[in-house]
Amino acid sequence: MTGRSSLGIWFIFLFGAICALGPMSIDMSLPGIPNLENELDAQAGKGSLTLAIFLAGFCSTPLVSGLVADRFGRRITLQVGLLCYSLAALACSLSNDFIELLVARAFQGAAAGACVAVPFSIVRESLPERAARTHIASLTAVVGLGPLIAPLLGGVIIDFWTWRMVHIVQALVGAAIWIGVCLTYKETLLPHLRKQISFSSAFIRCQAFLKNSVFSCSSIIYAACFTIMFVFITASPKIFYGDYPVTSLHFSLLICLISGAAFFGSLTTAAFSRRGWTDRRVMVIGCTGLLVSIAALVLQKTLGGITLVMLVICSSLTIYFFGLVSPAATHSALSTATEDRGTASGLVRTVQMLFSAGISMTLPLFFKVMSALSAALLLMSFCLALALIALIALIATTRLAPKVDGIGTVSEP
Repeated sequence: MTGRSSLGIWFIFLFGAICALGPMSIDMSLPGIPNLENELDAQAGKGSLTLAIFLAGFCSTPLVSGLVADRFGRRITLQVGLLCYSLAALACSLSNDFIELLVARAFQGAAAGACVAVPFSIVRESLPERAARTHIASLTAVVGLGPLIAPLLGGVIIDFWTWRMVHIVQALVGAAIWIGVCLTYKETLLPHLRKQISFSSAFIRCQAFLKNSVFSCSSIIYAACFTIMFVFITASPKIFYGDYPVTSLHFSLLICLISGAAFFGSLTTAAFSRRGWTDRRVMVIGCTGLLVSIAALVLQKTLGGITLVMLVICSSLTIYFFGLVSPAATHSALSTATEDRGTASGLVRTVQMLFSAGISMTLPLFFKVMSALSAALLLMSFCLALALIALIALIATTRLAPKVDGIGTVSEP
């Protein structure tokens, strides 16, 4: 760890942009799903598979990239990942049929996933505890700008061009970030701290993290809360276009408003961190807020339907509380690592994405037997229940084993 107390505003935005590649690639594509289905002769509703397959690719690489980053360094890992992301996005724009698009989206997701874990490990190894907590919250806030801007940008692109241009823009964004990394980021992982890669040692390190109750509970909380947001965003085209009289531009504005609430949630967590609030305290507040907002949606749906205004208000609150929980849960998990932070960060993202991909891919099955909103609320409630169980387990954890072999804990995360 260096003696710095801040990385500077440029690196907050640069690393935030890297972490936002996943949300941007999903949210920017949402307005073009109907257009995509028509052009590629895909069955109505199948367009959402491009989101699920992207997420499946996304979840396949964070752990591997974390191990690679611990061995070869953060800089080269980011450079290769960003280059592959841009090439895959370009391949998406050139797809001639739906299967080709799905394959290209899987590679695009894998490349984005290879990048996303690295910035958090850089922050954690470069800054002391309290500064790292605040910076992770700031990073998450910048990530929240992606869902705020991406749907609106996607809607504008769809109004003037086609869904293919969306992926061309994504390729250009990836190339711009690659240039920024090449020109401004200097390696932060010193050569003597790098680890040899072997299957057995990687398995032992991951097993040690997963056996740590603070790491495991925090990772589950983060994964479950992220999936609450992702399920709603994935179902949103079918919810809004199917149940409400909205145009593609209106839809983009609504998703921009709803998704952007995560930005303000993360800013709130950053403010709490500066005041010395613990991660656990923030997670309790965030999960309680999620319980109230989702319960309000379920109650209104049960009593006869939800107006567009109430849907936007309640779903925005839900996404806000996810933004509140996200940086706290991430820092809580990473605070258990005294070394191998790339592996730890990659494992957190792998748990998150495996959980999210698995849950979201069941959505089309539920669409066959119930409305899109009912299906989304059912899965969101399930994820919330898991988050609450993990939170209770985390609270019940008082003192854990002392730091051993790079795995440590804090008594009050």
